[in-house]
Amino acid sequence: MAGKETHLSLGDWLQSMRMWKFETLGDFARVTRWLDVCRKKDKTVKAMSTYFRNMHSVLRDCTTQYEEKVIALDAATKPVLTSMDMPALSGMQLSTGENLISSFHKKAAEMREWFDGLWKKPADEFLNTWSETVDDSEKYFNLMNRLVRDFANFEVLIICLPGTGSAITNKPVQQCLEDMFWLNMRMIRMLDLIRTVRQSWRSNRRSWGFLNPTTDLRDMIVTLFQEYIEEADPIRIAAKQAKALSTGRSYSKYRFWRAAESFRQMAGVDYGSGQDRTPRMTRNYIKTDLQSVPAVVTDFQRLDWAIKEIVNNALAATCVIRFEQQGLMAEPLARHMGASSASAVKISLVAREGAGDKKTLRLTVTDGGHGIPRDHLYSTYLWGYSPRRAELQAQFLESHAKKSVKKNAVLIGGKGIGMPFARAVFREHGGDLTIADSSDVGTTIIMDIPAPSAVPQLKLIS
Repeated sequence: MAGKETHLSLGDWLQSMRMWKFETLGDFARVTRWLDVCRKKDKTVKAMSTYFRNMHSVLRDCTTQYEEKVIALDAATKPVLTSMDMPALSGMQLSTGENLISSFHKKAAEMREWFDGLWKKPADEFLNTWSETVDDSEKYFNLMNRLVRDFANFEVLIICLPGTGSAITNKPVQQCLEDMFWLNMRMIRMLDLIRTVRQSWRSNRRSWGFLNPTTDLRDMIVTLFQEYIEEADPIRIAAKQAKALSTGRSYSKYRFWRAAESFRQMAGVDYGSGQDRTPRMTRNYIKTDLQSVPAVVTDFQRLDWAIKEIVNNALAATCVIRFEQQGLMAEPLARHMGASSASAVKISLVAREGAGDKKTLRLTVTDGGHGIPRDHLYSTYLWGYSPRRAELQAQFLESHAKKSVKKNAVLIGGKGIGMPFARAVFREHGGDLTIADSSDVGTTIIMDIPAPSAVPQLKLIS
């Protein structure tokens, strides 16, 4: 008996075509699912060839689009980006006579030349070059650095812009910055996905790349603080520094080391002694009320970073941080110093009922910190908005002039990226991030994600 014939609906066919644009999480989910089907059918070579050719074209287009956005941003903010102070503010090393804009044009031309040269190679050589580039760590990170850090790094431009005023708040500037963020994200995800998939396939394992079909938000929050406690462990840090020294490698600090160290001090973490060191918090600085909630499909790493941005803001708002001779020192605000003081930061997670079997997972972070001034409240969502930018720029310029600078006060923030980044990530997952309340006694941030997830296709994965 012949098998039942199946046909794609027009909507499914259109989605299968647009997924190669790599624009949304849904596109990446569909591509990931397609790759898994190819693996099951033993068509991995065809899968790689198709992926690399589509990725190559989109990466090349993203390079051109990013350069166009830089030009548009320059036009909307002149003469800010062409100022002679800009190289020092951005931290970029430019040739004599270059400014940021001419440097971007030069790097864009170099990237397009590389893409065009590779595109003209024979099919086998094209596939082998991309496979080697993705599989070899040195080649992979060299490309990522050239493409994302040296070229499509919109953070260096944000640092150069004013933190307030029409030069940062007007719609053309905001549109440019948002578009540049998503172009940067697309390029990272395309390379990240295929590298992760290829690594898994070599071990004969399935892979969903950077997507996690069973993200547990409750576990994510618990792990966050466990991670901070571990990364701030003085003995562990000393061991890593010693190992780096003995192997001739440079020691890289943990990405969120300031937040981790601040939390360690304010929570009074005691690591114990002996071989079985078991850390425990001696102060009730953080209070959590985390209910069990349904698992959801997420870009786990970006969602984790988004939540950390909000938690880190809450930690920074409830203490004073300084650099002293012995290193970073964090001191709680006066109202959080007493033994009987209420917790400085409260975090809750609940599943709110919706229509049918739908739910909304609500994560709430409330801090007893300085609060956000009313006249800055709405602007906090804007890319690059920061009343502290001038202070940050002054530190950059001083550091550039002296090559090194010792400062007592530590500036947390100043770029105006954390809040809009976190909001963009939650909205991409079908949810939202809102500032529910803020005053001089604290701020409440609400983050929602729908369950089942708004990310399509992966719901079919078991």
